[in-house]
Amino acid sequence: MKCVVEKSVDGKNLVYSVSDGRMKFVATDLGCTILSIFVPDRSGNMVDVALGFGTVGEYDGCGDSRGAVVGRVANRISGAGFTLDGKRYELDANDGANTLHGGTFRYEKALWSSGATDDGVIFRRRSADGEQGFPGNVDITVEYALRDGGLFMGYTATCDSRTPISLTNHSYFNLNGTKPEGGKIEGILNHELQIDSGEFLEVDGACIPTGRILPVAGTPLDFRSAKSVGKDIAGCDMRIGGGYDNCYITGADETGMVRFGIVSSPLTGISMEIFTNQRGVQVYSGNYLEGSRGRDGMTHSKHDGICFESQRLNDAVNRAEFPGCIMNPGEVYRSETLYKFL
Repeated sequence: MKCVVEKSVDGKNLVYSVSDGRMKFVATDLGCTILSIFVPDRSGNMVDVALGFGTVGEYDGCGDSRGAVVGRVANRISGAGFTLDGKRYELDANDGANTLHGGTFRYEKALWSSGATDDGVIFRRRSADGEQGFPGNVDITVEYALRDGGLFMGYTATCDSRTPISLTNHSYFNLNGTKPEGGKIEGILNHELQIDSGEFLEVDGACIPTGRILPVAGTPLDFRSAKSVGKDIAGCDMRIGGGYDNCYITGADETGMVRFGIVSSPLTGISMEIFTNQRGVQVYSGNYLEGSRGRDGMTHSKHDGICFESQRLNDAVNRAEFPGCIMNPGEVYRSETLYKFL
């Protein structure tokens, strides 16, 4: 079915609503942010499965990258810096001694140029040389579209100087629904999760990779057979918030998408299958949502949402043993992820 794309204005921001008759997403030019994702439950009722707010203006005070594009390098960079071609680049230390999701100025706070397509929205911006401390001008295009039964996210970038890059989207999913009843929503611990990956990155107490790739067997991170998110969460490393905040190895090599896994809500019957061409997916169980604001004035609890952040391997810029994350002039960076709703 042909998609219907509608554009409106919320304060100073453009808002796009894209529907294909079965599902709908809403996005804004502030931070390339996904505001809502509506999908039918087992009874045919439309359920918003993405944490968010009622107005775009409320995202100004949000610090957890909710629904937004993250870059220039997603996740953590150890020591808040790196050396490239013999030159040291210093970044913002906004996560202890490390850099998280680009530093103090994040892409979620930037205004992107935008335009409608036949099945979605295109966002563009230039990350200037020196922005966040990174070298080179980088021209970024982000596409959100209803395609192949789900929400497709495609990222492309080019540069004029060698620079690290790893882009992702930081949507928090809750397939139980995110419209509060009695001021609360049902958290994600009851979600059934199955992950195809059998390996993950070992990290230290600051969530920085040690360089070792470990098997999930015998650990709480083993989701090769489906289980509830909450089943083994008490055994997770308390140093990383008492929940999941781990990068799984997908087996992809950026040439084509592979299946990462599937997550389902027993309450609504909604399932979401995840595909990506990225080598890693960070699974984050909303360990630090406690006390944060949400939709309709609600206050979130820990584990109210779960993220599946497709990306290059964490801290690859400082890890020679990991596949590289450096983009060269003349190259085109391409990242693709599909969240397919069943």
